[in-house]
Amino acid sequence: CMVVSNPKCIVRNNFYKELSQFENIDSGGRLYNNIGGEVRDKETFIKDYKFVISFENSDASGYTTEKIIEPLMDYSFPVYWGNRLITSEINENKILHYDEKRNSISDIYAMMKKIEGDEDFALELLAEKPFLKNPDIFAIESDFILFLDKIVENHHKKKNLLKVIEPHFKFLAHHIQKHAGKGFKKFS
Repeated sequence: CMVVSNPKCIVRNNFYKELSQFENIDSGGRLYNNIGGEVRDKETFIKDYKFVISFENSDASGYTTEKIIEPLMDYSFPVYWGNRLITSEINENKILHYDEKRNSISDIYAMMKKIEGDEDFALELLAEKPFLKNPDIFAIESDFILFLDKIVENHHKKKNLLKVIEPHFKFLAHHIQKHAGKGFKKFS
């Protein structure tokens, strides 16, 4: 599946069009929408798919967004293009890394079919840790608060700023709890 609204990434657009010649790809964003309307909740939409086209909007080294993280959190395989250094952050066995200079769309499709056709192989890949370095989320939160403390000197402004960011930390904590110990998705 794919949830994309930004039409400016030519590599992603061409990938979608070419891969669509092999398989029907459910597209829930504004771009190439074929499910009858734009999805309201991306996580709910992608959670039942084995593969999620997760292309960044550009291919800048070191530029990584939620696009690759969301499918990993739902035990799906991101079909990824973007940060050329992504395998220094994410386990390369957890992603189908498309690089138009090193592999073809046919190569990616062959790997998708291998994963789809061999449940033991798929479960073996899913069992691997996605991140090469597992961050201590509570240390990150603490460091972030200290960072904000340095930036915001006025106590009144700090309270208002903390009110704004607190829901983001609650969302992050909820997301971690939701996925902690989650079993593997069953393949049909």
